[in-house]
Amino acid sequence: MPVRSFDLDVVDVTDETADAVCVTFAIPVGAESDFTYRPGQFLTLEVPGDTRGQVARCYSLCSSPAEPGGTISIGVKRTVGGYASNWICDSLRPGQRIRTLPPMGAFTPTSFGADLLLLAGGSGITPILSILRTALLKGSSRIVMAYANRDRDSIMFDRALAELSHVHRDRIAISHWLDSETGPPTIETVETWAIESTSFDAFVCGPPPFMDVAAEALGRLGLPRERVHQERFISLRANPFDSLPVAPRASTA
Repeated sequence: MPVRSFDLDVVDVTDETADAVCVTFAIPVGAESDFTYRPGQFLTLEVPGDTRGQVARCYSLCSSPAEPGGTISIGVKRTVGGYASNWICDSLRPGQRIRTLPPMGAFTPTSFGADLLLLAGGSGITPILSILRTALLKGSSRIVMAYANRDRDSIMFDRALAELSHVHRDRIAISHWLDSETGPPTIETVETWAIESTSFDAFVCGPPPFMDVAAEALGRLGLPRERVHQERFISLRANPFDSLPVAPRASTA
C-alpha cells in the first residue's frame, strides 16, 4: 500500500524540562495497523511554517509499542533557531491536529533476548526510552544505561527513568552524567560506563560530539560494529508531505 499521511489529534503536551516537551497523539480509528511501530522509530510531522510555508521534521518516539492505550508519544527539545521545535514547545496544545507520516526508522532491536547497553545524550534519550520501556516489558535481559546532560534541570524524562529504575532495579542500572559538574563525557568516561557490558548490544543516540566519543570508546573496548547501533538526528531537506494524500478519517458516530 502506498504511503499516506495522517492527521493526528494531540491529546496531551507535558513539559519535561524548561525547553522540552512530550507530545501524545491519539491513533486514528481504522489506522491502527499504519501506526504499528517498533521501539526506537520516529514520526515525521508537518509543522506550520513562518515564511517558508509548511516544514517537515522527524521526532523520535518515546512511548513503547508494548504499552496499551491507543496513543503514541514523541519527545521534542527546543533547539536554538529551530522553527519547528520552538513552535511545538510554545504553541502546540491538546485538541490541535498535526499531519504525520507513519512510524519509520531502523534504530530498533531485532529481539529482546540480548542484554542492552543504552547510551544517551540530551534529547537522544527519546528513542532510548522507547527501547528501554519495551525491553523491560517484553524481555528479561539485563540493561546498563548512561545518560549525559548539561545539568540537572535539563534531564528529560527524569521522573519516568526514576520510576523504571525503582520498579526494575533487579534488571537495570542507570547512571546520570552532568556536564555542569564534571565536564562533557570523554572516551575514558564512556569506557567506564561500558567496560562490564562488552557482550551487550549497544544503542547510542545524542549530539554529534557525544556520538563520536561513544563510538570511539566502544571501538576501543572491542564491541563488534554489528552490535553498535547509532541514531543521528538530521533535518529533512524537502517536505515529503507535498506529494502524499491524507488518509480519510473513520467516522466515530
